[in-house]
Amino acid sequence: MTFDYTEPVDGNVVLDPDVDFTPTVEKWGICLIGSFTGRFPSSKAVFDIKNSWGVDCKVMPYSKAWTIFRFKSLEDREKVFEGGPYMAWGKTLMLKKVEDDTMFGDDLFLDIPMWVQFHNVPLCYWNPNGLGKITSKLGRPLYSDQVTSEYSKASYARILVEVDVTKKPVFEYEVKIKGGGAFLQRVSYENYQDYCFQCKKFGHAWVG
Repeated sequence: MTFDYTEPVDGNVVLDPDVDFTPTVEKWGICLIGSFTGRFPSSKAVFDIKNSWGVDCKVMPYSKAWTIFRFKSLEDREKVFEGGPYMAWGKTLMLKKVEDDTMFGDDLFLDIPMWVQFHNVPLCYWNPNGLGKITSKLGRPLYSDQVTSEYSKASYARILVEVDVTKKPVFEYEVKIKGGGAFLQRVSYENYQDYCFQCKKFGHAWVG
């Protein structure tokens, strides 16, 4: 690449989305970013997990903190993203989608997709609107698993939720019904990750 000099505006760098913006997928492709909780296990562990997916995927090491997985299709990426969690040597491989505003930094994996079980949801609210509102207490809901979508198990709804690990985990909360009434919603996390704010690493919680 070659570059042109652009004079800062009042000392500030100003980007124009109409001129300077390129959709991430055009240059990087269809990707997931991966990072392990705790110490990086090994490159072999990364490739073992990748091979277990059974899809066409290229591994692009970014650093020991992050690995980029490039897929040939959106369908393959969604299959992998929805299929976790993935483990190696007792450590969880956390995955996030590469978006246009993705920036590599210490806060990249503070909002982590986690599978959460929502126990004994009233059946009348077992639908996209009801479950979407119930799960939003914990973070941004992403997907349900197939069993939940097909109403095959009424004991709990299993939903992938993007959870902010800087906040204290919620295990039960009250859901109010417009017009009167309420119920207690209990949840359990399948792969909750402890995060230490002092050393900025996963694997243990900071007590202070």
